[in-house]
Amino acid sequence: MRRHKIEDALARTGKLVCEVPKCGFDFEKRYGAVGKGYAQVHHLIPLHKAPKTGRKVTLNDLAIVCANCHAMIHAGGECRPLKGLIS
Repeated sequence: MRRHKIEDALARTGKLVCEVPKCGFDFEKRYGAVGKGYAQVHHLIPLHKAPKTGRKVTLNDLAIVCANCHAMIHAGGECRPLKGLIS
């Protein structure tokens, strides 16, 4: 799913930018060729909340995030929403 989310974002926008409001980190802009095509992908609905039988994950259930935002989303074992993460 990670690869599909990245491919979808690239097809729609032509770049990989952190989706956390007020962040907008652009991997390729910052790192050049080494950042091209790279991003972390965050599950908006935590996997541990899925029923034991599982559930289908769609691209809308995922977000492109930078490493810093991803770490802060999960800091202290939490799963914070993207909105409001950066004040």
